[in-house]
Amino acid sequence: MSTLSGKTVLVIGGSSGIGFAVALGSLKANAERVVIASSSQDRVANALERLKTRYTTETGSSAEGRVDSRVVDVTNYAAIKALFAELGEIDHLVLTYGGGFVQAHFKELDLSSEIARSTMDERYWSSLQAVQSAQIKPGGSITSTIGGSFIHPVKKWTLAVSALGALDATTRSLAVELAPIRVNVLWDRIPPPGGREKFIRGLDKHHLVGHVGTPEEVAEAYLFLMKCGFITGETIKVDGGYMLESVLLL
Repeated sequence: MSTLSGKTVLVIGGSSGIGFAVALGSLKANAERVVIASSSQDRVANALERLKTRYTTETGSSAEGRVDSRVVDVTNYAAIKALFAELGEIDHLVLTYGGGFVQAHFKELDLSSEIARSTMDERYWSSLQAVQSAQIKPGGSITSTIGGSFIHPVKKWTLAVSALGALDATTRSLAVELAPIRVNVLWDRIPPPGGREKFIRGLDKHHLVGHVGTPEEVAEAYLFLMKCGFITGETIKVDGGYMLESVLLL
């Protein structure tokens, strides 16, 4: 089976959830170096120790010398550029951070407000800035993360849906422009932080596979996109059949 042997993987958003699972999975797939990045010094330091401990516990081997961490504000273009300048060439860039967004009826939105602009900054422009700054080796990959709301919008989420939809469309353009670097986007159906149990109780029955996905299950899709050299410009849905079930309920 294909591995990530000899590869360097950077996961921005790797301190928790899916990003953490991707970093752990990359180590297990024999990546030579895995770097996790987040905006919080405490969270990224804690995640680094948890990552080392879990890898050792689950494999019996040490991750020392193979895993590292960085602190970066994804909305700070200068900081993003400095991060990639320091790291140099990498093989795979994974973007799993979410960022916040303003939730309000569109007619009531102040589109000139800082919070409204920050939605696009955190969910769209920051991803483009990271991709533009990254030094990806030929044949490497870039994988972004979006949610399913741009396919199945709900009221008061217009700004978030716009940002996610823009990133989805940009992925195909970047795949053409950056070739032979591969560019894909993945959307998932993972419970939001702080509300996992309540979310699961409400949605378990709407997943055709019978349960809400775990970060480790979703991480397998990211690993596939990194390892498969013959896929680019694609949007991969990992939702346990949630959207199919939702259509049936309409």
